[in-house]
Amino acid sequence: MSIGVRPGDPLILTLMLGDGASNKYIRAYCFTDSNVPIAGSPFILYYSGNGVYYYKSSTLVFPVGVSQVRAEYYVYEDALFTVKSNYENSMDIFYLSPVLATSEISTYDQLNAIKVAEITNGKMQAISINLDKNG
Repeated sequence: MSIGVRPGDPLILTLMLGDGASNKYIRAYCFTDSNVPIAGSPFILYYSGNGVYYYKSSTLVFPVGVSQVRAEYYVYEDALFTVKSNYENSMDIFYLSPVLATSEISTYDQLNAIKVAEITNGKMQAISINLDKNG
């Protein structure tokens, strides 16, 4: 699955086993678009119910300066992660969401400017457009 995010957004790792198995051990390896492991990788996903395994931490965020992060999920039969399960491996792609937009209103009577920020390859570029309400 592909998931759009911005630099600093949390990366929430989730895997669902279709048969609802609750007795498996899931490990996720996360890599940047340069195939560099994300700090802390691999991550252990914990069972949360209905076949869903989950990992979320304030330290696992989309890094600045990359365009994507790949999360590879592996299912094991044992807590030592030595016996692979018969489940197929799975993957999520977290990609840099290309456009961010915000607007500023200086007073309630008049729009002052709209600022648009675009992130390309981890670098932010901004433009301001002044609007004339009589225009």
